[in-house]
Amino acid sequence: MGDKNEVLEAVLKETVDLALKESVIEIFNCKEGEFAYPWVEKVIVGQF
Repeated sequence: MGDKNEVLEAVLKETVDLALKESVIEIFNCKEGEFAYPWVEKVIVGQF
Protein backbone atom coordinates (compact mmCIF):
# COMPACT_ATOMS: atom_id res chain seq x y z
CA MET A 1 0.00 0.00 0.00
CA GLY A 2 1.21 3.53 -0.78
CA ASP A 3 1.83 6.41 1.52
CA LYS A 4 -0.93 8.35 3.30
CA ASN A 5 -1.31 10.84 0.44
CA GLU A 6 -1.95 8.07 -2.09
CA VAL A 7 -4.52 6.46 0.20
CA LEU A 8 -6.27 9.80 0.81
CA GLU A 9 -6.25 10.55 -2.92
CA ALA A 10 -7.85 7.17 -3.68
CA VAL A 11 -10.53 7.66 -1.02
CA LEU A 12 -11.26 11.18 -2.27
CA LYS A 13 -11.57 9.96 -5.87
CA GLU A 14 -14.02 7.23 -4.83
CA THR A 15 -16.04 9.75 -2.82
CA VAL A 16 -16.21 12.23 -5.70
CA ASP A 17 -17.08 9.50 -8.19
CA LEU A 18 -19.92 8.26 -5.98
CA ALA A 19 -21.24 11.79 -5.39
CA LEU A 20 -21.22 12.50 -9.14
CA LYS A 21 -22.99 9.21 -9.90
CA GLU A 22 -25.67 9.92 -7.28
CA SER A 23 -26.15 13.46 -8.61
CA VAL A 24 -26.65 12.27 -12.18
CA ILE A 25 -29.13 9.62 -11.04
CA GLU A 26 -31.00 12.25 -9.00
CA ILE A 27 -31.16 14.64 -11.97
CA PHE A 28 -32.51 11.99 -14.35
CA ASN A 29 -35.09 10.77 -11.81
CA CYS A 30 -36.47 14.28 -11.25
CA LYS A 31 -39.88 14.80 -12.83
CA GLU A 32 -41.07 17.99 -14.48
CA GLY A 33 -42.49 20.37 -11.88
CA GLU A 34 -40.65 18.62 -9.06
CA PHE A 35 -38.14 20.85 -7.32
CA ALA A 36 -35.65 19.13 -5.04
CA TYR A 37 -33.68 22.34 -4.52
CA PRO A 38 -35.76 25.33 -3.37
CA TRP A 39 -32.97 27.81 -4.19
CA VAL A 40 -33.13 26.92 -7.91
CA GLU A 41 -35.06 29.67 -9.68
CA LYS A 42 -35.45 28.18 -13.15
CA VAL A 43 -35.44 24.63 -14.45
CA ILE A 44 -35.19 23.80 -18.14
CA VAL A 45 -36.48 20.39 -19.13
CA GLY A 46 -35.49 19.11 -22.52
CA GLN A 47 -33.43 16.73 -24.54
CA PHE A 48 -29.99 17.58 -25.89
